[in-house]
Parts: sequence; C-alpha cells; structure tokens
Amino acid sequence: MSMIPRSIIRRDKAYTLMLKVESEDEQQQCLSPLNDMTLILKDIKLKDIGTVPKKLTSKEAVWETICVIARTASLLNAWTVPTKTLVSYLPRHLTLKELRFQWQSVQQKQSHNAIDLINILVKPTV
Repeated sequence: MSMIPRSIIRRDKAYTLMLKVESEDEQQQCLSPLNDMTLILKDIKLKDIGTVPKKLTSKEAVWETICVIARTASLLNAWTVPTKTLVSYLPRHLTLKELRFQWQSVQQKQSHNAIDLINILVKPTV
C-alpha cells in the first residue's frame, strides 16, 4: 500500500474547496473558505516550492495547489485579480529565490492569510 504524498492531499483539498465555491451561490458559500485556503497554503513547505513551471502537470502538485487557491479567491471576490485559467496564475516575474523569500516572510506571520500569500503571484504595479 503506497502513501499519498502530502502535496497531492493538499491539491485535492484545494480542488474540493474550489468546486464547492463554484457550485454554491453567494448566500450558501462555506463559512470559512479563507481560513481553509490559508491552512492549505501555510502547510506548503518552502523547500517544496520549485521553479515556476511553464504549464501545470501532475508533477506540479504544489504549484497546482497554489493556482487553485488563487482561482478560488478570485471566484469568491476575496482577491482583486479576475478569475482566469489555472496556469495564468503562475508568477512569471519572480526568480525562485525571490519567490521563496517572499513566501517565507509572509508565511511566518500569524496575521497573514491566503490572500497575502497569493498576492506574491501578482507583479506589483509601480
């Protein structure tokens, strides 16, 4: 019996949450999607975040999870970024070193939530 990798479990939880949000109207949406999204993202270890892929594959469960959470935030209107395809949420403007540094600094603060983490994906406007 093989063990399911933690990254796959996280990804599946993210998809379940997104599907729940997509299928419910605004009045019936789950009460704490932001809390659930935060728990999922804060569970991602820094070392598990690899180079940003060009496309999402089954081997990219960590990035797929991050993109699913980003899309869920967009669906909930909890994030100002419009809803788009999963691969469109991949950050192309950061090096892996920059991304990991920002992720770690946000992830370590108790007061920060999923929105603070996914804001890293967006290129800041100057």
